[in-house]
Amino acid sequence: MLLKLIVLLFAYVSLDSASAATDKVFCYYETWNEGIFGPDDIDVNICTHINYAFMGINEDGSLRLDGSDSMLKSLSGLKSKNPDLKLILSVGGWNEGSTPFSNVAADAEKKANMADSTLWYLQTYNFDGLDIDWEYPGQRGGTPADQENFIDMLWVLRGKFNDNGGYLLTTAVSNDPDAGAYNIGAISE
Repeated sequence: MLLKLIVLLFAYVSLDSASAATDKVFCYYETWNEGIFGPDDIDVNICTHINYAFMGINEDGSLRLDGSDSMLKSLSGLKSKNPDLKLILSVGGWNEGSTPFSNVAADAEKKANMADSTLWYLQTYNFDGLDIDWEYPGQRGGTPADQENFIDMLWVLRGKFNDNGGYLLTTAVSNDPDAGAYNIGAISE
């Protein structure tokens, strides 16, 4: 019993210290959890941001909803419990692969379609931004041009978001130098 109390106390102190160090806690809600763990099970006082993982990418660059419309609506409803909560669509992930991103990032029309489609989802479901989880530029069906094309794709999205209310734009990158060609300095801009 004492050991459990010590572990719980340590977890509480660790969580408290972590939240003092940063004001952002990103939580992922995966599409494959639908029916197992619902949005109402999420403690919206712990998560400052919830990433809905994952949206897919159609051949024309538009986003593809791999989950359900009702799930996006349910997640959006969490803002009534915590108005400061930020909801983010996360596109990609391991299962999406690199090829769809590579094809979109290399084509101006497809990048514009992606930006327009993303904006539609954000506005329709009251989400606050987009997270790009491209695993990995230049690999898994990608091309050597992916690194620069990725930066351009981010600029197209940023421009669309800035012109329409300043939506959030995040990306998940690997710290493994063999996992892709990320230009972290350019991404940060």
